[in-house]
Amino acid sequence: MERAQEIQHKLSPNSPSFLKNMLKSHVTGGFWLGLPKQFCVDHLPECDEKVVLVGENEVEHDTKYLVDKNGLSGGWRGFSIAHKLVEGDVLVFELLKPCKFKVILSLLCIFFLFYLCFYFVGEVNSTILALNCLKSDHS
Repeated sequence: MERAQEIQHKLSPNSPSFLKNMLKSHVTGGFWLGLPKQFCVDHLPECDEKVVLVGENEVEHDTKYLVDKNGLSGGWRGFSIAHKLVEGDVLVFELLKPCKFKVILSLLCIFFLFYLCFYFVGEVNSTILALNCLKSDHS
């Protein structure tokens, strides 16, 4: 957790962020990822939306953001398995734009892209920016 806090501290103060410690329910069984309620209220859409998770390898994973439950559902399982997330991993979420999260775990960089019909008209450019990912001390 200390390493994740260091990473979060280095983020731009203008970009909202939060830490998420992976629990067993996030990475096995139900594969549900609850997000901080106040963060969702302040920064995320007011209706259910498709969320595209793009990993360092640029493979996209569609998930479903459920506003009433403040979390990610359908598709989170595939993403979690594909990126070998385990209980105890800590993800750093940084909101870069109203529709885009950067999430950092160890050497893994993940982008969250919200394709919101009311935010965008036309095509969404989901080009991945090069990032320097920091290796955490977890084994």
